[in-house]
Amino acid sequence: MLSSSEIHGWLLDIYPDPVQGVVLWLLDEDGTRRHRLHQHFPTVFYVHGHNGDLRALWRHLE
Repeated sequence: MLSSSEIHGWLLDIYPDPVQGVVLWLLDEDGTRRHRLHQHFPTVFYVHGHNGDLRALWRHLE
């Protein structure tokens, strides 16, 4: 079993990753170590509109 630990510091970067969800880079409080973390991050959104507009959006997202 893995135990989790806390990291206090500065958020340097966050970006999407197609496999891992999102990737976060943190710099610890004393500025000596960088930490790369990943988190599953499913993206869900809802839209409402006229049928023609919704079809155009669906085609664009494919």
